[in-house]
Formats: sequence, structure tokens, C-alpha cells
Amino acid sequence: MLSWFKKSKPTPAPEPVAPAAEPLPPPTPPAVSNAAVALVQRWDATIAEIRARLHDVLFEAVTASEPLVATIRSDLAPLVLPWNTITPRVHALREELSSAWNAISDEMSASGAFTHEALYAEGCKRDLAGCELELMHERALGSVMARAADRMLAAAVTTDAKVHACNQCGAALERVTPVSRSLNVTCAYCNSLNTVHPGDAMRMFAASGAIHLAADEARPSGDAMRRMETQLRQYRDKAAVPIALLIELEATTHQYWSTRLAVEARYNPDDAPYVQPKLDRHMKDVLRTLRQYWQWRDYETQRG
Repeated sequence: MLSWFKKSKPTPAPEPVAPAAEPLPPPTPPAVSNAAVALVQRWDATIAEIRARLHDVLFEAVTASEPLVATIRSDLAPLVLPWNTITPRVHALREELSSAWNAISDEMSASGAFTHEALYAEGCKRDLAGCELELMHERALGSVMARAADRMLAAAVTTDAKVHACNQCGAALERVTPVSRSLNVTCAYCNSLNTVHPGDAMRMFAASGAIHLAADEARPSGDAMRRMETQLRQYRDKAAVPIALLIELEATTHQYWSTRLAVEARYNPDDAPYVQPKLDRHMKDVLRTLRQYWQWRDYETQRG
């Protein structure tokens, strides 16, 4: 007789689940010896001390330049000559920086506490610090020369404005801004056409002062460009250079030269047609450097 009920097979007990393994702790970084820390601190202190000495030299030079700036009218030579004595002092401090690195790098190597990569990173500080010394000098000198160029421009406008009178009726010509080239202006009183020629003061400013105003206006991007160029040279393996650094270098170089050339053309209108060809020439130079890196060549291909 069949039973209405079937005996069900016993359900097998679930296999025990092994407890989740505890995550492994992060590897412990190698201990940094007190000797290594002391050497790095001494190297950093040496860099800071050399920068501080250059700062004092430049502060003294800028302070001494102020009375000369106040006398500038049409010639920058009174300022240029004293600053020629500062350049050798900057070079001497750079040499001192290199000598300090040579001495302390020997100690770092002898200590056995530095890997090859760590020692190389400390050496890179020398290059960046040397670049900063040059930029400190250029910023200080550039600011002095730019203020002197401003005084040249103000003196040129005042001097040249005195001769802007109508050739027919003698009335003062309106809406005339002294520039470095001749231009035609219509007299508001007798409607005669006058050719206004730049005075000697404006010609002097256009020849020597305008370039300092242009360099000063483009200085932020110029400093950034120089730092990136220094950083780029520190890569021993070109394949390790980040593409972001190459892209930023191209953009910053373009910004620097486009700003500088445009400001120069603002004061020298005759140069305006040559701004783009000059910019193309400078960009061709930086592209020659960038195309040494496969990352950039690949980027250019993708950019089309």
C-alpha cells in the first residue's frame, strides 16, 4: 500500500563558512634614521639661508635704486649700470648653492640612509632653488625697470603733447595720444589734416622703456614657464614625464609670449603686424622640445 506521504530526504547542513580574512596591514615604510632627517634639514636650511642672503642684497639694491628712478626721463642707463654689479653676486650664490650640495650629498651617500631615488630628489632641490634665485633677481630688477619705464612714458607724453598743435590755425589738437609712429589728426577747429610725428622722448621710450613694461606684465606666466622647464629637465626617464606638465608648459609659454609681444606692440604700433609671426617662432621652439616626448606626440595626434 502506497503511503500518501513520502519521507523527504534530510536537508544537508550548510557547510561552515570560513570567516573573512582580516585585511593585511599596509606595509610599514622603512624607518628614517635620525641622521638622514638631520642631513635633509641641514640641506633645507642651507637653501633657505642662501635665499635670505640674496633677498637682502636685492632689497638693498631696490632701495638704492629709488632715488635714481625718480630722476629718469629719457635714459635708463643710470639704472642699468648699478644693477650690473648685482648679477655676479647672484652667480656667486648659485655657485655656493652647488658647492653646498656637493658637500652634503657626499655625506648623504656615506650615511647609507638614502636610497638612490631619495638622493636624486634632494639633488633636484638644488636645481629648483637655483632657478628661484634667478627669478628673484629678475623680479627685483624688472620691477625697478618697469617703474622707471613708467616715468619715461609719463615724461614722453608730457613733452610730446606740447608740440601737438594745428599747423594751420595753431589750436591744440584733441584726442591725440603720443605714439611711436606718425599719424594723421584732423583739427577740430579748422578741419585741416595734420600729421603728428612722435617726439624724441616718445621714440626713446618706445626703443628702451616699452620692453620693460611688457616683460613686467608677462612676468607671472614667465616665472611659471621657467619653473616648469626646470622641472621637466629633472626627469631622467622621458616616459615618466606627465602629459599634464607638457600641456601646461605649452599653454604657459603661449600666454607668456602672446602677452609680452602684444604689450610691446601697444607702444610700438609698427610692430603689430609682426606679433603673430614672432609668436609662431617662439612656439615652434617649445614644440621642438615637446615633440621629444612620445606622450606629447600621441597627444598631438589625438588633438588632430
